[in-house]
Amino acid sequence: MADQPWAIGIAVFPQAAFGTPHAATVALAGTVDESEGAVLGAAGNGTGDSGITVPTFTISETPLADVTSSFTRQAGGIGTLLPEGLEIAFQWKGNGDTTTTPAADEAMPKAGVDAILQSAGLEGASGPAAPDWDYTPSATPIYLTIKLWVAGNSFAFQDCILESLSLPFVGGEGSIAVARISIGSVNTQSVVSPLPTFDYGAQATLTPPASKSVAFTWGALRGYGAFTAEIVNEIEQFEDGNQPSGFRIGVSGRSVNGSGNLWMTADGTTEEYEYEALIATVAPTDDMTWTLGTPAGATEVLNAIEMNLNNFRVTSVGYDRAGGNTQAVVDGYCTADAAGEELTIRFE
Repeated sequence: MADQPWAIGIAVFPQAAFGTPHAATVALAGTVDESEGAVLGAAGNGTGDSGITVPTFTISETPLADVTSSFTRQAGGIGTLLPEGLEIAFQWKGNGDTTTTPAADEAMPKAGVDAILQSAGLEGASGPAAPDWDYTPSATPIYLTIKLWVAGNSFAFQDCILESLSLPFVGGEGSIAVARISIGSVNTQSVVSPLPTFDYGAQATLTPPASKSVAFTWGALRGYGAFTAEIVNEIEQFEDGNQPSGFRIGVSGRSVNGSGNLWMTADGTTEEYEYEALIATVAPTDDMTWTLGTPAGATEVLNAIEMNLNNFRVTSVGYDRAGGNTQAVVDGYCTADAAGEELTIRFE
C-alpha cells in the first residue's frame, strides 16, 4: 500500500451571518486563487512548516458502564466532533498590486487576508487618501467559512471566528502574523485527490516590508528591539441544540494589546516617560505609530502598512540592558473614549 504524500492548503472567506456557510468556499475544488480566499502560510510555522497548524479532531462521548465484574470499558456513544487548534501564520505585507494614479481602495488586502482581519474584529473602509484602505475595530462579529485540504482529505468549517491576531515586529525583519481561529463546526469532510492548484499571486512573490526606518513614535521618536501588537477576542461558547455541533460561539469583548522592548531616550526629561505613563492618573493620549515600507505612489507596488495603536495605556514597565544602553520593557493596551477609535491599521 502506498504512503500518503504530504499536501496542505487553506482558503478563508467571510460568511453573511452565523449559521450561513459561504457555499462557494465549501464547494472549492480544482483551482483556488486569491479572490476565493487562498492564504499562503509562512514557512517555519505550523504543521510541517506549512504556516498552517492543523487542528486536532476529538469527539465527545456519552459513556457506558464497564462490562459487569470487570474494568473493561465499553465504547461510549458518539457525541460532538470538536476540532481545536487551527492557526494560520502568514507574511504581514501589502497586496502586491501596482497602483495606477493611484486609485481609491487599491491597497485593500486580498480576500483571504481581508477575511482574517474582519474576523479579528476589524472593519475595512476607504482611507483618507488613495490608495489607502483602513481597518478599525467593530463590535459586529464576522464569522468565517474555511476550507482546509490536508492528508488526502478536505474539511469545510463553518461559523469560525478569530480568537486572536498576533503581529510581532522585530528590528530588521519582516513580520509574520499569526491568526488563531475558533472553529464553530465541521460542515463537510471528504476524500480528495489531488490537492487543488493554488494561485497565490503576490503572496508567493512579494517580500514583506521589514522593520527598518519605521519611525516608531510614542511620546518621542524611538526604536523597538521587538514589539508585538495583538488583537484578542473574548470567545464564549453556548449550548444550542439547533447547531451542527450542539453549541455556538460568540464574541463578548476585545482588547488591543501591545508589549515589547523600546529603546529609551535621554534628554533630562524623557528618561521617566514610561514610568510616568504607568502611574498617570488621567486617561492616556499618546499614540504608538509606525509604518512598515514606503507608501505607494503612482505605478508603484502596494507594500506598506501603517500601524496606529491609540491612547496607549501602560500596565507594566521594566528595564533591560542592550549593549551599553537601556530598553524599557512595556506592556499595555489601546483605549479610546469613542467606539472603534483605539486602533487603525492602514494599508497604503
